[in-house]
Amino acid sequence: MMTTEVVTVGPDETIEDAILLMENSGVSLLPVRNEFGGVQGVLTEHELAEHPRGVLVKDVMSRDVLTCWND
Repeated sequence: MMTTEVVTVGPDETIEDAILLMENSGVSLLPVRNEFGGVQGVLTEHELAEHPRGVLVKDVMSRDVLTCWND
């Protein structure tokens, strides 16, 4: 079953913000939303572990993302 309420993070939020969001939401991947609400990247626990605190999400997110739509 598809989840309809997706937890996302903004590109200008910090890694600390993303870690708290993941911990509080019980997820290990966050879609990174653009200014229009679309997906511009994803952020995983693995990417968070590789970078120091204070770094912005947009600087470490994976950008090659495929999306699909519910018909």
